[in-house]
Amino acid sequence: MLPSLVKIPNLSRRCLPILGAIVVALGSTTGLVHAQVDPAINREVWKQKFGVLDAQLNEQPPYTGWLSLDADGDGVSNGLAWLLGATSK
Repeated sequence: MLPSLVKIPNLSRRCLPILGAIVVALGSTTGLVHAQVDPAINREVWKQKFGVLDAQLNEQPPYTGWLSLDADGDGVSNGLAWLLGATSK
């Protein structure tokens, strides 16, 4: 029988299952985190940062259809960018 190069004390052997469970638990929490956008706050940010009017967000004349337009040409409609909390540029 070959001698063991690394000797693990009995205490460590008892702790290994606990340490393994901790590693598994920590590893399972590293998934993607999804943020939720508060529409009221997002509305105020768009109004202040980009100068968007309530009439534009509510699609009142003369801004009917504004949410379906792509004002900055990035391929995302104004309405979708607003819902996602993205910037308009």
